[in-house]
Amino acid sequence: MRDALMEIAFLGLYANPWMMRLGATYRARPQEHNIRRLPQVRDAIRSAEAGGYKEAIVRMLILLARARGSVRRDRLERTNRLLHSRAPFDTMTPDRRARLINEQNMIVEFAGDGAVSSLPVLLRDDVDRVRAVNLVFDIVGPIEEMDGRTIAMFKQLQSTLYTMARGWKEPAPGRSNGVAPGMRIGA
Repeated sequence: MRDALMEIAFLGLYANPWMMRLGATYRARPQEHNIRRLPQVRDAIRSAEAGGYKEAIVRMLILLARARGSVRRDRLERTNRLLHSRAPFDTMTPDRRARLINEQNMIVEFAGDGAVSSLPVLLRDDVDRVRAVNLVFDIVGPIEEMDGRTIAMFKQLQSTLYTMARGWKEPAPGRSNGVAPGMRIGA
């Protein structure tokens, strides 16, 4: 009985025509979400030029994955092996590795061209630049398996770092994606 009286009182108050009209005139303002204002994103963008070899490697791998639009299983396995077996990644805790990947991902996502243009700052030493480009090339795989966007991004990385990966060969004319015309990749 008490619940019925509460329901009648509620409906009497809020379901009357005046309250219905009041509710109909109220419109919620659309919310604006600018992710760049989040403190984590601002910190990541500010730290685009902070770091060194390991930050540069992870950032280049993310840039190449974004250029391609996806990551093949064999490349994921190669990347995973790298992140667990080679210095300086082998001494990092899983939590630290995850933070590094997340931070570099935010830089690539929100820093725009600054993600690429800041690579020479991360890799000041010419030896580190050559090592980094060769390591990334080993993970990405042969040029014959790259699509056009990946080739373009890898060329941009090499150009930005003023170095060329060992074994790099320019794709033949008419084979901008490393595959003969008419041939499907991944089929």
